[in-house]
Amino acid sequence: LQHYFIQSNLSYMIQSLNWLDDEEVEFEKTCTKGLLTAEDIEKLRFDESLCEKDRALLIFSDGQESQKISLANNLPNLLRGEPEAIPELLPKFVEMVDATTSTDLLIACGKCVKTLSSTDILPDDQLSAHIIPLIWTHLSTHEAEVESTWLDALVTYIDTAAEEQITKTNMIKMVLAKGNLSQKTSSRIACSQLITALCLKLDMAQVPLWVVIS
Repeated sequence: LQHYFIQSNLSYMIQSLNWLDDEEVEFEKTCTKGLLTAEDIEKLRFDESLCEKDRALLIFSDGQESQKISLANNLPNLLRGEPEAIPELLPKFVEMVDATTSTDLLIACGKCVKTLSSTDILPDDQLSAHIIPLIWTHLSTHEAEVESTWLDALVTYIDTAAEEQITKTNMIKMVLAKGNLSQKTSSRIACSQLITALCLKLDMAQVPLWVVIS
């Protein structure tokens, strides 16, 4: 009876996160079909008195993968609504991304980073300190689908960021390093796409002539 009670109230537990999305709906359907044990479901339980920031911090460190994916999908909205929480939440987000090997979570985080790097949610100093280094870390270290997601995030950043911000982060130097012959093929292909984005974005005087000719 206790197991049935927990199962029947799972929907309420998930919706109480205020982060219900399509992926979470599918997860909920899986749970309500009885595919999770009472122990699994208990791991999803949080203190209902926690504020959204504290709940997010708890999910970053101890949440289940489905909860982390849902949080990554909705992190931009959370940070936009609570900008004062950015200095505390963003480093924990980075730690979570660096610690995971889950393809689904890395893709969700890459999409989250794309939104964060192409909007005004984060100030420039937070982008430079956390988001851009995170993109470089995960740009060429995973399977193709993950790398494509993170590459898309960086191209979007180049398209939307101010020229001053791009030059300040040594973007050209870092992009060219991706094209070295010592790099794997996917990295050199990414370099070509990034150089194209930089040439379209920057004043040509800022792009080395040999890059333009090649």
